[in-house]
Amino acid sequence: MYELLREEGYIDWATTALFYASMHVVEAWLIKAVGTRSGSHGVRAQRMHRLGMPRAIFDAYDSLRKASELARYRDWSSVLDADCLSALHEGPYRLICEHLEAPETITPQ
Repeated sequence: MYELLREEGYIDWATTALFYASMHVVEAWLIKAVGTRSGSHGVRAQRMHRLGMPRAIFDAYDSLRKASELARYRDWSSVLDADCLSALHEGPYRLICEHLEAPETITPQ
């Protein structure tokens, strides 16, 4: 989805898709740790802190969340562009995927 939206020039929707893809990676990790879905962004953030998720992962997730909110609710056109989108994909998104999809790298506490 992200790739298609990016290729078609829908920077706002691609940014949102990137955040929600990262959210599902984080949520899968949390479900493995606690056995239930978070149910809300607030509960998810609390669980991330409580379970000892590294600060770098939390910050990466938060930057994607903020970019998604900017894309959905504010005038993003002067801030988000294709370069910014690529940076979000190659930085925060990749960091989350690389660390949370490899279960031996982070163990829930």
